[in-house]
Amino acid sequence: MNFRIIFSILLLMISSLQCYSQFTKVFGQPVFDRVLFTSETILIPLRGITLVDTLGNVIWSKRLLNSKTSQLVGSFTTNMDINDKGDFLVKSNIYEDKVNKFALTFFNDSGQIIWSKSFQPDSNTNQLKQVYRPSAFFLENSIFVIGEYEIFDLQKRVISIIELDLNGDLVSENTFEFINSNFNGEVSIYRLFDGTFAYVNNDINTSQSQVAIYDINTKNFVFYTIDMFVQAIRYRQSDSSIYIVGENGIIRSPKLLKLNLNFEISISKFLILDAYTPGINTVAYTEKGIFFKTPDEASNSSDVFTLLSYNGELKGAWRFPRELALLHFPMFGSEKHIFHYAYASSLADNEPTSFAAFHDPEFKDFGCYIPETCVDIEDVEINIIPRNNTFVPISLEVEIEDTGFITQDITIESEDFCPDNFTPIAVPLFSSDDTLCVGEMVPLYNLQNVNAESVQWKVPGASTELSTLNDPIFTFENPGTYSITQTVEYAGCFSDYTLDIVVVAPNPVDLQTDIIQCDEEPIALDVSQSYPVDYLWLVDSSIASVLEVSSEGVFSVEISDRHCTQQFDINVENFNYGLIAVDLPLDSSICAQRPIEIKPEIDLQATFAWSDGAEQLQRNISESGLYTLTTSLDGCSTSSSIQVLAEDCSTQLYLPNAFSPNLDGINDDFYPLGDNFEVLSF
Repeated sequence: MNFRIIFSILLLMISSLQCYSQFTKVFGQPVFDRVLFTSETILIPLRGITLVDTLGNVIWSKRLLNSKTSQLVGSFTTNMDINDKGDFLVKSNIYEDKVNKFALTFFNDSGQIIWSKSFQPDSNTNQLKQVYRPSAFFLENSIFVIGEYEIFDLQKRVISIIELDLNGDLVSENTFEFINSNFNGEVSIYRLFDGTFAYVNNDINTSQSQVAIYDINTKNFVFYTIDMFVQAIRYRQSDSSIYIVGENGIIRSPKLLKLNLNFEISISKFLILDAYTPGINTVAYTEKGIFFKTPDEASNSSDVFTLLSYNGELKGAWRFPRELALLHFPMFGSEKHIFHYAYASSLADNEPTSFAAFHDPEFKDFGCYIPETCVDIEDVEINIIPRNNTFVPISLEVEIEDTGFITQDITIESEDFCPDNFTPIAVPLFSSDDTLCVGEMVPLYNLQNVNAESVQWKVPGASTELSTLNDPIFTFENPGTYSITQTVEYAGCFSDYTLDIVVVAPNPVDLQTDIIQCDEEPIALDVSQSYPVDYLWLVDSSIASVLEVSSEGVFSVEISDRHCTQQFDINVENFNYGLIAVDLPLDSSICAQRPIEIKPEIDLQATFAWSDGAEQLQRNISESGLYTLTTSLDGCSTSSSIQVLAEDCSTQLYLPNAFSPNLDGINDDFYPLGDNFEVLSF
């Protein structure tokens, strides 16, 4: 395989990748004017004209001023166009010298004015109340300005086709008068193919649309009557087909026609959905299919978005909140993206907020939650009937002048916003803590299922694994990662939402819960741990790790780590000194030859220590000295002492070897002599 083949394969792989961006932002005000797209930027009419990138970051923002009066000039992008280079057109309404005109201002992609000119399609000055509604289209090196007007003084309704070069100079002008036609309402104009444009008028009396296809090369019209109100027409070059979206009949739901270039129908479908408001359906054409925005007539609080393929196959449907029932915000599309305004609120403050949503037509990687809904699609029969030409060429003089408009830089602030308050739409959206402690009741926040037709919770591994309650109670008794899924039925459709949480066991706590108080002095209960925790003593609500107590009792403390709270009861008791107290004999004088016997008794768990190092509790003392016995138990100690004076009491015995029994009182008797003995018998 050579390098050229490899490079071609890489190009093919790169071209097949889908590149989408998304944002939902608040720009400070809702906008009903048209949004214009390039591949990398979005032009939004915000207090003027604002260019943002596909992440919603403002590139520049300008407004249009009259250089003579410094007054703000209204700038409108509805029915205006943008080319591949990012050059775009803006329309302004002008009323000066009692004459209505319109202005076109041609901007480059940097927001600089290339030219700005005013137009009066009819030079007669008596059409005082007429407001012109032109459409402008780029076509190769020309700009076509096409509009349907009522010429007040002539009592005529006309279609004017003005061709300009890219400098804004007049190239040609063609005007056609409506003669005996059913074009009795406001005309919508669409660009089709090869320099053709479609003029569509919805006839309220017949529930039909009159369509005129104009060819700028031949300057001829081809007319059709379609048995429905046409809301959008788009030519798709990739399959050389024309797609028409509209509504008709008793079931006023969106309908899709796919036509060839001869206006012959190959596909005819209609959407079946409860949510619909006649005449308000909005359509965007994308590379993924045709994207519908349909107001919900039943609940009047949401819009249903539906994506159909170009073969009429249903690819997905979603429901979005809408809190202003009387306002229907527009939607616009490019090949890859959808841009629409909405008015919703967040649960944080419940304040309705206007925001712009920019996303792909399948809501992939959408930054905000959006519930799916259900939509059906069926075949429908629609008739398209050719008609005779009812337009007649006339001649009107067009006046074109420079406006002298200038721009002024302005500042547009934006911030991210995601609606999460869908009430009263029942959605499975909910919140909980991401990490919980074992045995803790799982908290469920932001429940919005009160209007649901049915609710089901699936919580594998929980104390209650299945529940049909709106707000169930369940716990997890073992650590691990668990999934909580809520399925909600609303308007006959099921949608679900899954949240993963982590359940952890509490950290081990090193704590002595039984404490003996040895004396009546206050003691400090220290429950501090080696890792960060919070403390709460229930006796006085103190949050220190140490509590000083001066009496016995039970003292409860809560120790909380990041996710778990544990309560411990610390039992403080006064020590029973009777377990270790001993009564030693009184201080004594003894004979060394006759030791004093000491027999103290203490609790078997107690320890003891003699001051002289004796290892036996019970002992005999035969030497002089101060003897102290210290006994201890449960950290408490007491001492007793005895003073002993020991004397040598050994026996000294001898017998005289002579005596003189002469009664002179000296040695008259014979008996044993010595010390420390007693004569019992002699």
